[in-house]
Amino acid sequence: MVRPILESGCSYSTVIRLARGDSYVMANYLPVCLDPAIRIWLTSLLEASITSWGDLKGSS
Repeated sequence: MVRPILESGCSYSTVIRLARGDSYVMANYLPVCLDPAIRIWLTSLLEASITSWGDLKGSS
């Protein structure tokens, strides 16, 4: 359900908040929505290097 909404131009955080999710939901559901290469990058980060949604949005 999230992928078609995201493809329509809505941001990930908007979709989660519309579904009454919070930052915890955003963080836990994110890996499911990622392309495999990005998921590999995310899982290769040091533990606790990203501690908030803001950290994730600002990382590259």
